[in-house]
Amino acid sequence: MWVARFSLRAGSAFAVAVFALLCSSAQASPSDVCAQLGGSWSAGERFCGKVVVNPNQTKTVLEARYPADLVENGASSPVLQKFLKEFIARFSKVTDDPRAMDGGASLRYRQFERPPALKSVLFSDIYYAGNAKYPVEELTSFTFDTNKGRQLVLADLFQSGTKAFPALADLVRPIVQSQLDPVNVVRARENQAALTADEFDPGGPLNPNSYPVFAVAADELLLYLPQVRSGEPGSTMIEAHVPLASLKDLLRPEYR
Repeated sequence: MWVARFSLRAGSAFAVAVFALLCSSAQASPSDVCAQLGGSWSAGERFCGKVVVNPNQTKTVLEARYPADLVENGASSPVLQKFLKEFIARFSKVTDDPRAMDGGASLRYRQFERPPALKSVLFSDIYYAGNAKYPVEELTSFTFDTNKGRQLVLADLFQSGTKAFPALADLVRPIVQSQLDPVNVVRARENQAALTADEFDPGGPLNPNSYPVFAVAADELLLYLPQVRSGEPGSTMIEAHVPLASLKDLLRPEYR
């Protein structure tokens, strides 16, 4: 199994969490979003809480944090609200299975910006159920062009007709390999096969959807691999930082 570092740590929230909302803008109304999601807003702690109780009295306790300004305003609002509602629905199901145990899910975020128009949000969804040995982390990202009022996929950053993904893979591969080297030392001690950088190439077994999780920062393109991972906190993940300057011949003029 691929083992990865939990870069956005949930701490004690793995076992018991609170469905939480962190407001990053005084203009937004996180309490309104909280009510729409079926939660209860705590102004003091700045979180929205929801607890799902099963017939056997076990609980699923949810936590979510997200940038309220992007959720409440602009073209990002419907996209992010849909994502949040799906997160809530996914973990709010009541089960009558008598073997059900306590669990929780924690949604956290990091925000990035490249002036004048690009804004990215990276979500880390960490969930833990029952007696599972380790939690599972799933990453999802969104990037918006605020001037054009629309969401971007990675291909939208590049000029049409360019072989952007093969060129990007060439830049990313040595970064990935440098981060895999210490991972493979641990895997060797555990009699596991070494991981290789080409497994993370676009279309590879650990990157089948070709860099689905990305963010654009002030002067870097950030790529996170793999999208879903499980393992002991403190192990390794791939976070590739690619300078935008190295992509200037591939990027659309407005994103250089």
